[in-house]
Amino acid sequence: MRLKKLRWWYGLGVLLFIAACSGGWQPATSSVSATLTPAPSSVVPLQPSPSATVALLPPSPTATPLPPEETAHWQHFPSYNDVQALAFAPDGALWAAITGGVVRWDSTTDSPTFYAIEGEPYTDVVHDIAVAPNGAVWAATNGGVAHFDGAAWRLYTRADGLPFDMAATLAFAPDGVAWAGGDGGLARFDGATWHAVTLPDGFADALIWGVGVAPDGIVWASTHSSGVLRYDPRTGEWTSYKDFPYLNARVLAVGPDGAPWVHIGYDNVYRFNGETWEMAYEATGGRWVCDMAFPTGSTTPYIATCEGFHTAGTGLAYFDGARGHYITVEDGLLRNSLMAVAVAPDGTLAVGTDRGISLGQGQSWRALRHGPALREVTAVAVTADGAAWFGFGTGASRPPGGGVTRFDGQTWKYFDAPSAAANTNTVMMTVSPSGDLWASSGCGVLRFTGGAWQTFVPCDGSVIGNVHSIAFAPNGDVWIASDFSVGRYAGDTQMVYSSKLPTALAITTAGEVWLAHSTLGGGGLSTFDETDWITQTTMPLTMVHHLLATADGALWAAGINGVFHFDGAQWTSYEGLPDEESVVALVIAPDGGVWAATSRSLFFLSEGRWQTATLPFETTVYALAAAPDGEVWLGTSKGALRYRP
Repeated sequence: MRLKKLRWWYGLGVLLFIAACSGGWQPATSSVSATLTPAPSSVVPLQPSPSATVALLPPSPTATPLPPEETAHWQHFPSYNDVQALAFAPDGALWAAITGGVVRWDSTTDSPTFYAIEGEPYTDVVHDIAVAPNGAVWAATNGGVAHFDGAAWRLYTRADGLPFDMAATLAFAPDGVAWAGGDGGLARFDGATWHAVTLPDGFADALIWGVGVAPDGIVWASTHSSGVLRYDPRTGEWTSYKDFPYLNARVLAVGPDGAPWVHIGYDNVYRFNGETWEMAYEATGGRWVCDMAFPTGSTTPYIATCEGFHTAGTGLAYFDGARGHYITVEDGLLRNSLMAVAVAPDGTLAVGTDRGISLGQGQSWRALRHGPALREVTAVAVTADGAAWFGFGTGASRPPGGGVTRFDGQTWKYFDAPSAAANTNTVMMTVSPSGDLWASSGCGVLRFTGGAWQTFVPCDGSVIGNVHSIAFAPNGDVWIASDFSVGRYAGDTQMVYSSKLPTALAITTAGEVWLAHSTLGGGGLSTFDETDWITQTTMPLTMVHHLLATADGALWAAGINGVFHFDGAQWTSYEGLPDEESVVALVIAPDGGVWAATSRSLFFLSEGRWQTATLPFETTVYALAAAPDGEVWLGTSKGALRYRP
């Protein structure tokens, strides 16, 4: 078993141990020889093979209605797609640990059921999931180990005998005994409570990433800084293995023959043959491994490759008895960078990614996805047909991407950006007067028309920085503001105007172009007189995050000091917004209602004063949109929220 994320921690640990171990290999503290002997070359899949043995079937989005988490007027739509770990149950169901909870996928209908793990803080961060021989489901979380009895979760913490707060890994012995590892060592469950297992000298506070149990009951553990440990529960004897290039032992899996396989951070995968550790898979050069799983009766695992420091994953590696192969997106996988793999008794493969699950057997693959593509929804728009669209991306140098997701009330549909706009870092979306959906794509702009995405502005350097505003002039011109520039597109003509670090853009029904500037650019607002930007000194806000032009010709400005309305002659503000929260989004509903969102709250304007629509749980709000029927959609750090007044 294994920990799936905490990538910053992983990367930091790898760098530290590269430096710490640069002086040479560490001696083994074992009576068993632990020298490294390369495995026969036929065992090592060295190069990706594009001609894998499975065929591509188009992924079909599930139409199963999302089980709502409702509080008064709210409905929550979490993402089921950021998969951290997978496990098949005896009844054929597939259980997935995701960022936010646990999902059970029905084996006959592909319908999902979402479970939130209630309890201590951070229990919604689930690292591993395992199913006992009797069908009991267990999850390793940042807040302890959780057990599911079919109806509810029971959380076990230090108060119940665990020697750690963060549980990273779970495994079951053939007799059904549960083992767990985490940031304080190893623990065993006796059916009623957890018991800490005393580690050997020098390992008292070892961080254990992975645990596996052999058919004979021997327990193997991979540690953050001390290589691999072997424990015999019958005698209490420990053996440690440190003869690896680095001591950051990560993913660990034990085969049906009892042989452990381990991935050493920033190095290769090794197999223990009973006497020595053999290199079994070459994973150096930043090609990391995030999971391994054995097919029934096989002593060679599937190896899920994932993103490293310098490269992306190369798909699912496997050995067919003669040579190594890779299963990739060309064969039906959702992604080549994989987070988890599990094998059902009938040979069905489940491959987890941060975009969903690829489920395959024989010559076919299908996708299991539900909800927004990613957990953090950073852009929202609603088209005239009532469909809600969600975009993903934070403006980071390595954006999470994820394209765009459409929800029509029943079915989720997923779109990838066209290759001409390779950056799918979507930080905003809007609907044009003609009804087309427009979206930023990092430094480019996309338009969804005629049922397909078209590139309006490619990421070719013409736009500097991420696009955060798109506005449409009455004469048909399209204006685009990015972090460092403003562009005007009139037919085939492109004009780029210098500006002072724009933060928002809007165009009134009279065609007047308004631009907001960051405080580094002087703050405040400017209007465009066809040659230059003219500062508007009457603006009461110094930092504006959002501008909105309405059908009556008015302008709304939202920012750090609240929300202001401009009727063409004077600015008006309204009481009721918290002073400590900055407004990040503003929308006008079809009935004329005004809605504002801060990063923590939602507000609506009633009788000249802002009223609070309390969120159903703590989250960060990134985006806001109003639907034709008066509903309001929010993009948040925990998926999408819909509010029905």
